[in-house]
Amino acid sequence: MPKNETLTPAEPEQSLGTGVSTPQNHDLALILIHHLIFLGLLPVPILSQSPIRAILGLPIVIFYPGYALVAALFPEKKSLDNIELVALSFGLSIALVPLLGIILNYTPWGIRLTPIVLGLTILTSSLLVAAYIRRNQLPPEQRRGFRFTLEPLRPHLQERGTKAALTVIIVATILTGVYIWQTPQRGERFTEFYILGPEGKASGYPTALRPGEHHTLILGVVNHEYEKTNYLVEVRLGNRSLKTFNLTLGHEEKYESPITITVPHDLEARGKQKLRFLRYKEGVSAPYIEVYLMVET
Repeated sequence: MPKNETLTPAEPEQSLGTGVSTPQNHDLALILIHHLIFLGLLPVPILSQSPIRAILGLPIVIFYPGYALVAALFPEKKSLDNIELVALSFGLSIALVPLLGIILNYTPWGIRLTPIVLGLTILTSSLLVAAYIRRNQLPPEQRRGFRFTLEPLRPHLQERGTKAALTVIIVATILTGVYIWQTPQRGERFTEFYILGPEGKASGYPTALRPGEHHTLILGVVNHEYEKTNYLVEVRLGNRSLKTFNLTLGHEEKYESPITITVPHDLEARGKQKLRFLRYKEGVSAPYIEVYLMVET
């Protein structure tokens, strides 16, 4: 009779390698690629005239600079959890971007779209390189690698619900502040309209205008109408029109330029008169704003 043989379970096969999932630098590469795509699309007219620019550009302003800085400062996986990483990224971005704007304000390029995007790209790219170098100095199993999944959030929401909830509230507050900052409420709509003396000060105005004389004054117009506005400006001496011209200014655009007043020889009225500067609203015959000087003719 055959002997009874005892069957023992087979030994599990040994897996090759260490079994440690090594984090990759995909997050750093994606941020850099996003910057390059945005720079490439920036000169395209359809981008500058559509919401696509805002959608593509918002992370570049409010998230990527802070994320790159956090990645450079905390390359180790255990130093921060993902919720803290996201919250710090928003907060530090809001701190870094205004500092960049202040620096650009003292350069010949100024605070304009292209210098800001290039400045943010240089800043973020430098921090991404620093983060890549610091990560690679650590053992593979200790390197931070952000996975775009909800799985890492579940243990935090279950085991540390209070901390996670507070962090989410902080992130929501930051996002709300950014939204308010990016979409300012409209204030009162008006136009500044003023006359300065020939030296650009509120003094030195002419007190007497004789026929044939030339006098220079400085006219100032500043648009606070929250839209591009067409202006018709007229200069009158008494009931006599001396000069008319048109201006078109965008919101917050300023016009300040010398104008020369010449009194005609056939001016009939004599004595004290008003030298009036009238601004007409488009489509309205009556003057919208008037400033004047009392002069002797």
